[in-house]
Amino acid sequence: MQYITYDEYVNIGGKLDVAVFDRYSIRAFSRINQRTQGRIKEDSITVEVKHLCRDMIDYLALNDVSKVKLSSASQSMGGVSESESYVVKSASDIDVDIENMFSDYLSQELLYRGCL
Repeated sequence: MQYITYDEYVNIGGKLDVAVFDRYSIRAFSRINQRTQGRIKEDSITVEVKHLCRDMIDYLALNDVSKVKLSSASQSMGGVSESESYVVKSASDIDVDIENMFSDYLSQELLYRGCL
């Protein structure tokens, strides 16, 4: 199920282009559907669900484990030595962060629907 369209995503502050949105929205929708056991139906998608989608899509795009991110780079005055640092979140760190998003946006809704 698609919980948010690209236009809705942009209207509530999403900044990714449509191709990136399409890639990560599928992952976000799958996680939401799995976590809520499919209990969020099309006619009951709330603003909170849409905001969760926006944040999760942005987060997944930013923390794609298949991409290594340069966090800092430095070079000495003579260019003889260089230093680069990379940041990669583990899959378990990402899972914890996403679980916190569920708590931030959907705790009451999930309790009501019996998902927690």
